[in-house]
Amino acid sequence: MSDKVVMRDLERRIYLFYTEDGLLEASVGLVIAGFAALLFFGLPMFTGILGLVPLLIWYIGKRFITEPRTGIIRPGRRIERKLKGFFLTMAILGMGILFLFLVMRTAGPLSGAQTLVMFALVLSLGISTLGLVMQESRFYVHALVVFILFTFGALLNPLVVTVDTFLLGVFLSGSAILVCGMAILFRFLKRYPVVGEGISS
Repeated sequence: MSDKVVMRDLERRIYLFYTEDGLLEASVGLVIAGFAALLFFGLPMFTGILGLVPLLIWYIGKRFITEPRTGIIRPGRRIERKLKGFFLTMAILGMGILFLFLVMRTAGPLSGAQTLVMFALVLSLGISTLGLVMQESRFYVHALVVFILFTFGALLNPLVVTVDTFLLGVFLSGSAILVCGMAILFRFLKRYPVVGEGISS
């Protein structure tokens, strides 16, 4: 009986470590919103730096926020596969953002709108894949928000001359995901105080 209790505690710690601190949302949200902000302020040369954002948030956040509350956990093979899937998905999202930047520079208004709608679908599928890999259903909601705001922004952009509605949609979707991640993080900090020395599995 005691072994089952220990295993359940380990499973709970692993689940908290990888999904319940909001760092996944923070990574995705910052990349999307940051991309829109850089283009809005005319700084496209810094878009490559966005690829480092998930890695920095993951490493720093896990080291200084999550580990003091869940303990240090060495993942098993199943969790390692999830991690590989997570970083692969983030890499695909990064390449998608680069593709989006190239499309926005070369495509005309009408063809660009159609292409950006297709990109919205691909990016949404990527975020949904991230939710599938990490077994977190809330990422399906994030994907839907991204698709809706990206699509409306792309379709309205040729009709609105006062503001770039596509960039606005990108920024709002990224900000919404970021706010969600921060809310989850604050809940995590409140619910799980810092513990003593961590355990390994």
